[in-house]
Amino acid sequence: ISQYKLGGVAVEDASDDVYLGNIWPALTPFISSGQPVLLQPNPNDLAPSWRVTKGTAEGGRNGVLEWTTPAEPGEQSVYLTLSDGVARFESVIVANIQQRDARTPVAGGR
Repeated sequence: ISQYKLGGVAVEDASDDVYLGNIWPALTPFISSGQPVLLQPNPNDLAPSWRVTKGTAEGGRNGVLEWTTPAEPGEQSVYLTLSDGVARFESVIVANIQQRDARTPVAGGR
């Protein structure tokens, strides 16, 4: 509002709109101070959700996933899903897991 020098905020009658949450916590500070306060209404919106076809996945909340690949070789997929509460966005990476060379030591192994 301040950046684009807008004159204010107009709120249409949204009392019957099930998709519009409680907007007053965001509007009340603006009404009293004239400065907008930016809040993320739903902390689960745009939180990454990871899924793997095989193996185990840990973490991923901050965009970093630790994936322990399956022992058997073959194509495996890693999915990343984001949602804004209305639309869902998904991306997939397909990895070709190779058979481990028996001559190559495993980290932490003998």
